[in-house]
Amino acid sequence: LDPLDAKFKGFQWEATTIDGHSIDEVAEAFRWARDVSGAPQAIVANTVKGKGVSLMEATPQSWHGKPLPPEEAEKALQEIGA
Repeated sequence: LDPLDAKFKGFQWEATTIDGHSIDEVAEAFRWARDVSGAPQAIVANTVKGKGVSLMEATPQSWHGKPLPPEEAEKALQEIGA
């Protein structure tokens, strides 16, 4: 499906692609969408499941929709500085 934004544009949508982990880019994309008129808008946010937690980034399919065991949860919290 890549580039996904081009697919939207092909159907006369306004589209932009951002780093979904960047608060600045997300905020800018919302401002952009607010200012676009006359066409539907799509914001394609590229993200990584488990961003910032090495175990989860390495094997996202193992953790998507599942809780971490307590010992892994503690390690994950340490990695993200919580």
